Amino acid sequence: MHEVPDGALQEGIYYAPGCRPGKFFGLLFLRVARDCDASRVGVRLADLWQLYQGLKAGRVPDLEPATVPFEDDNTTVLIGLGPNAFKLNGAKHPAPGGLNKNHLFASPRPSGGGQLLAGSGLEYAADVRVNFATEEICIQVIADTKLAVDRTIVETWKRLSDSADRDTGIADLEPTTFYLGFQRSDHRSWIDFHDGLSNMRSEDREAAITIDEGKEQPWCAGGTYLAFLRLAVDLPSWRRLERRAQELLVGRDKLSGCPIVSVGCDGAPRTDPGCPSQAPRSGRPPTTSRSPSRPRRATPRWRPATCSAQTTTSPPTTPAVGASSGAATSSSNGRRGRPASAWA
Repeated sequence: MHEVPDGALQEGIYYAPGCRPGKFFGLLFLRVARDCDASRVGVRLADLWQLYQGLKAGRVPDLEPATVPFEDDNTTVLIGLGPNAFKLNGAKHPAPGGLNKNHLFASPRPSGGGQLLAGSGLEYAADVRVNFATEEICIQVIADTKLAVDRTIVETWKRLSDSADRDTGIADLEPTTFYLGFQRSDHRSWIDFHDGLSNMRSEDREAAITIDEGKEQPWCAGGTYLAFLRLAVDLPSWRRLERRAQELLVGRDKLSGCPIVSVGCDGAPRTDPGCPSQAPRSGRPPTTSRSPSRPRRATPRWRPATCSAQTTTSPPTTPAVGASSGAATSSSNGRRGRPASAWA
């Protein structure tokens, strides 16, 4: 399998300063055949990894010796192992602690719906009866062109199909489902607010997402967890809310993206005075003039201002909550090939 240098994270984990994910995203799930052991899975993954390195250099197997344009793709590929991968015959390690049953998403009810995670308040959609994202292997692909993502998924299917047993037609690894997503060019989500404004500072991310030595099995040290969760957006209900109500729920001004730090006597949200008051023409979210050492949450805590003139409350100082996965995940812009599901 892919050798990762000591102290280095897999590609496809965007945590360093100035390192941003590409515009398009794909997540492919692979099921291991019933009689396939861990050793054979390792051989297949090593072969896929070599395929991916070729694709990133413009080498498509069915088009060799010609090459295709790749300079604008900036493709990254990340391989993840699900809980069932550690149950394979010949697996060298037990599952990490973060993949035990107490930390996994629940399965939906056979009749549809059901609680996703105890105490979270999140539930599966009523029409979701099966979680399709529970296979042994996942492949994350991120690139600046949609073709690069789609091609990687298709070429994975082709390579695995070609490896199937001639007599049974069964391959060691079988694609079961995939999910696609993209970033909007205006940097907003489908609820029309700026997206991604409350991320952790780049310099704080690596320490937050990597597994600490001594807290897990030794082989896990320096690794990361990936969680995949797709959220449905109820646009009809959202659009019935007045803009003021939307802004209070999100904690941001809808046009400028500036954080709301207080509520006036008239109930109107008040934004951070250190943030630009004009909506950016470029569509990019604004940057505040305040110190970056005081990140804000997506929904900041505030209290109503008194009725005296020019009274505001101090902006919250609670650090922004970072993603627990350390890997890029699909946004609400994602297109589905199957019903909503979760994988961890």
